[in-house]
Amino acid sequence: AEDKLSLRDAARYLNDGGIRTRSGNPWRSSTLADILRNETYIGNAYTFRHASVEPTHPRSRTPYRRVKNTAKRLRPPAEWIPIPIVSIIERPIFDAARAQMQLNTERSHRNNRCNQYLLRLLTVCGLCGSRIYGVANNRRTYYRCSAPTNRRVSPEDHPVSIRQPKLDDLVWDALVDLMDDPERLEAHLAKRLAVPETPRHTHEKEAHERALAALDAEEGRLIDAYRENVIDLEQLKTQMQKLKAKRTHLKGIQEALARSSETPLRPSVTREMLGDLSARYRRAMANADFSARRKIVENLVTQVAIYPGRAVVSGVIPIDNGRLSPAYLLPPGSIAQACRAHIDLLAFTGHKGLQGPPGTGGLVLNRRTDSGGQSSLIDEMRPHLQGGTWSRSQSEEQPDMLPDKFEGGTANGAGIAGLGAGIQWVLERSIASLHAGECELTAMLIEGLDQLPGVILFGPSAATERTAVVSIRAAGKAVSEIGLRLDEEHGVLCRVGLHCAPAAHRSLGTLPEGTLRLAPGPLTTRDDVSWRSRLSLRSCKDENARCRAVPHELSRAAR
Repeated sequence: AEDKLSLRDAARYLNDGGIRTRSGNPWRSSTLADILRNETYIGNAYTFRHASVEPTHPRSRTPYRRVKNTAKRLRPPAEWIPIPIVSIIERPIFDAARAQMQLNTERSHRNNRCNQYLLRLLTVCGLCGSRIYGVANNRRTYYRCSAPTNRRVSPEDHPVSIRQPKLDDLVWDALVDLMDDPERLEAHLAKRLAVPETPRHTHEKEAHERALAALDAEEGRLIDAYRENVIDLEQLKTQMQKLKAKRTHLKGIQEALARSSETPLRPSVTREMLGDLSARYRRAMANADFSARRKIVENLVTQVAIYPGRAVVSGVIPIDNGRLSPAYLLPPGSIAQACRAHIDLLAFTGHKGLQGPPGTGGLVLNRRTDSGGQSSLIDEMRPHLQGGTWSRSQSEEQPDMLPDKFEGGTANGAGIAGLGAGIQWVLERSIASLHAGECELTAMLIEGLDQLPGVILFGPSAATERTAVVSIRAAGKAVSEIGLRLDEEHGVLCRVGLHCAPAAHRSLGTLPEGTLRLAPGPLTTRDDVSWRSRLSLRSCKDENARCRAVPHELSRAAR
């Protein structure tokens, strides 16, 4: 999946490396395809998958048969009974390999080895919606609808065919003209923004609805198994409690997704952003070969609908909006595009949102060139600390190649492994789902703290307008005292003080004492937050003070 190999290339790679199947035979592409279609390898085994039915076309014509249901029919997946087994392949790797196999199927060149089609996989017939493929005839290449070939219509009634070089040049010239005119880009953007915004988190909501339906079906199967004396009462109670916990968790995520969908997502786009976009694409288009043109077209064009005598091109305006919206709402690839276009050095920590151990992080180096063709500043930078020559043990000097140039000393192997495991854990649960859960818990925490007398709550009251970090102070009590009582008496972990941000506390007027900070995380439950609010009530109570909230302007200045 990482090397984007075909099944045939993957089989060849395994055979060349001396790796054989369990039976000792060479690998074949069909064997790998069977593995990627079988979820048993990731720990998903099922029973009760088939039902016995009467055959539609019985072999024997004799009317009498002792056993009539001799054929099998696949049941709906909701009726399958899962069997927990040990997984051999990790789920992210399995899903990535299956996605790559599907992508290889869609983008296969098939029998084309000599012709280059700029709009390959992007063309459809405007009359019937069928795929349009490239065909060569008398050393000329065409885009032609597949419907006549599949004998659905006659070629005379379906004259959708156009010379390939002509259509490629027309589409490419139209893209160049569009990028040369930022005013047209602005007009297209205004037209797009006039369309009502589509609901967010649609796929996540549908997935959780399917999961809830599967839980209902599993609950019915457990009851049937108890009635048939397959399981006893204790086993039924244990399984029903597990299902109840899963259902509560899924419903909580559904409610959080519904609340987060109420806030608008569209960022404000300025004319300067469009001008910068046009300039970068003009530079890329100036001397682009076929490979570069193909990448640009894939980035801008989503579909080319061909009609007799005309073509309609649909596409997207890929604006780098990393500065306009949170990272978890960015479309795939836009963060990488923003880094390549605007960022030389990008530092990140591992022990916060990535769930890695303390003391881990990373620095992304971008060796981009400026508009004048000058090399990146990364090549001119010298490391601050040196030690250990790594890949050049025979040398006494630090290597000058990347990334060895900036990796002095011994790498934190254990920490890096923990960071990798944390990132994998986050990706398995999806960033959107984790954020929705944190928004829900933050809203519960704010609601509970807002009812406490004498508590000062910093930041906006809406959970969707802040991160999952809540800072408070209590009138008449030191934050260090509150934090100590929460820790020693109730086992509630929190942070007190200035949190390495003295400038933020200077803006809030909380120097030198600081604030007490509570931060719900992915492993925090609804019961934890409710319990924590009640404990905070006893620890922070002051009968002579009133609860007040810091104005939004001050909290925004602190952020």
